[in-house]
Amino acid sequence: MARFSLSRPEALNNEAERKVFRFLSALPDDWLVVWGYHYTDSYGETREGDFLVLGPQGGLMVIEIKSHKNLLVDAHGEWIGADGDNPFRQLDAQWNAIIRALKPDRTGYDDITIVRALGVPNISRTKAAQLPQTTEIGELILTREDLADFEAAWERDFWRHHNHFP
Repeated sequence: MARFSLSRPEALNNEAERKVFRFLSALPDDWLVVWGYHYTDSYGETREGDFLVLGPQGGLMVIEIKSHKNLLVDAHGEWIGADGDNPFRQLDAQWNAIIRALKPDRTGYDDITIVRALGVPNISRTKAAQLPQTTEIGELILTREDLADFEAAWERDFWRHHNHFP
């Protein structure tokens, strides 16, 4: 089982996050998963993120979990959700904050590859494949099947960065 660091009471985690926890729990014990962490956004506000996953050969994945059953994007990949909370922008804010925290002076940028993903445990690959292909959104999504076979999804996501990944 993966090693976990849980930074908030389990009662505060929603069902989608608990599903992802169950998927990530199946990873071998040389993986480290942080469930619940705080970061400072570009406005200086303290925010909370969902998961950080450190792989056994290096690399870090920032994962924001959404319980949506549909991803609401227009033909240009812009979020059109009624609540106005764009999960892709939220994910980018977390990713950028982690990069700033780990690489404050940007030297040694290639020492660790940090990727990001939107985890949607209630959405299948089939449904995600229906998203507009005009943006990189499809590359940022971890569907139910991806989360169930996380090591394969990890390899796929880091392969895109193979010149930065050991």
